[in-house]
Amino acid sequence: MKQLISPKTVLSVAFLFIAAAFSGITGQVPADADDVIESIYLARANAEGEAGDPVEEFLVTDIPIFCIIELNGGDPVTVTLNFVAANVPGVKKDSRVVTTAYTTNQGERRVNFSGRPHKLWVAGRYRAEILINGEVKKSVEFDIKRPVSIPAASGFTQTKKPSTKSRSRKRP
Repeated sequence: MKQLISPKTVLSVAFLFIAAAFSGITGQVPADADDVIESIYLARANAEGEAGDPVEEFLVTDIPIFCIIELNGGDPVTVTLNFVAANVPGVKKDSRVVTTAYTTNQGERRVNFSGRPHKLWVAGRYRAEILINGEVKKSVEFDIKRPVSIPAASGFTQTKKPSTKSRSRKRP
């Protein structure tokens, strides 16, 4: 009877499985792995001026806009945030409007970024690109809108009735 798998092949495959098992014992995620980012969320400032709850759209007056990134591993990495104008009237498509970077220390798993314009945001569609060690790993699109006008508290308006008397001026 003919052997289908040689003993060398079996040993090689077993060695690969053992090596793979031992490499996973450290629990560290390599800095270039696709799953370095656990989660991303965008937020506006809360009452204390810090990142509040996650939101999906903003107003032109929401300054700053926060981007919070949770990392899977604790190895040092350089995290870069690019706010990109995806579809903003008057702004060249895919222009970076805010860029900032931070290199984590060993054990750091959370990075807090914030971005602000010179005055107000321009209404439109934006994208937050997250780069790890210079490579785009994830992106989140969001809208910045103009505030809608607030209607008057009541439907009643008070106007002064025009006078029906005609005034004539006496000439001297």
